[in-house]
Amino acid sequence: MNSSDLNTLGQVLETSWGKASTSSLSATTSIKTSLSAQTGKTILTTKYVVIISLGSMQDVEPAKIRNFGEAEKITKEYIKNTKKVFKDLSGKTLTLKDINCDDSIEVIDTSAFTPRKTAYYRFNAHFDVSAS
Repeated sequence: MNSSDLNTLGQVLETSWGKASTSSLSATTSIKTSLSAQTGKTILTTKYVVIISLGSMQDVEPAKIRNFGEAEKITKEYIKNTKKVFKDLSGKTLTLKDINCDDSIEVIDTSAFTPRKTAYYRFNAHFDVSAS
């Protein structure tokens, strides 16, 4: 990608201030992105986070399975919209080749008085970026 294409993509992905910083998903869900350069490639990483409740620590793996599909769906919708806005701004087609994805659960709230736990579910997807 040339610097003009990277600048346009950066404008599309910018959500750190203004109207674009307000999530349209929900109050407990967020999706952010980052761009990086690795061995001559431009890598786009989407970072989806949602706050979830666990009945107990035994619910961690089932919660990962439950949330994976939703995270994947929301990420695909986000990528589809990003491609559309990039095309509208630059007139070029943005190509994102899926490299890999990973997910995790981080328990953030525990209490000795209740088995219920609050946690972050995180889903990161990595894409090789090109424009033509």
